[in-house]
Amino acid sequence: MHVTLVLFLSTTMLAATLAPSGSINGQVDQVLNNMQRAGSAVKTFQSDLLLEKRDVLIGGRPEVYQGTLIYKRAGKGNDKLRITYRSRDQVIQDLSVVGNKIVLYQPTINQVTITSREAQAARNPEFSFISTPYKSTAELKAAYDIVHLGDENAGGARCSVLELTPKAKGLLAKQDFWVSQSTWLPVKYKIWERNGEVSTFTLTNMKTNGDIPDSSFTIKWKDGTRELRK
Repeated sequence: MHVTLVLFLSTTMLAATLAPSGSINGQVDQVLNNMQRAGSAVKTFQSDLLLEKRDVLIGGRPEVYQGTLIYKRAGKGNDKLRITYRSRDQVIQDLSVVGNKIVLYQPTINQVTITSREAQAARNPEFSFISTPYKSTAELKAAYDIVHLGDENAGGARCSVLELTPKAKGLLAKQDFWVSQSTWLPVKYKIWERNGEVSTFTLTNMKTNGDIPDSSFTIKWKDGTRELRK
């Protein structure tokens, strides 16, 4: 399964499900607790998505993809998420998470991968909160070194920037996210993989608490598509 998709899945769900820490300890906890308060009011979420992907070891121009993201809270462990990427108006990757089940459809190579949060977390310990995304600030700090890098403008908003570096070595080197100080929801993510790939996700046209039917999270694929189960 594509690593950046899994990483973005984990940080997206994290932003909406952080539990309060009980006490505030510096700027990091202030930002995390503000995110928790904002996220707790979000029942549904949708936005446009821009992905810029670059291999820093090879160089050259980044790959750029347009996409959409929808999210629906459905009780602990049963949330729904769908991320669809397009290139030149053609769907190239369609990712759906419904409860524990993860489906990744890649129509350009005629393949669908079916896996689970637990399976992904077992292969990559730094992704452990994919299987149990409702983490407290204390639990998050046990897995990551978290630094407040300062404030920057991103997505037309003044943002607090957090850097998360996993304490255990794995595929992920680090990840940053920009949190809007007006909504306390993330508007930009940047993910560094140890293989040299850097992916930047920017969210625009963000809407919360609109009507999103459950059927919106179901991916259908063509007859004859190769199915992989992991």
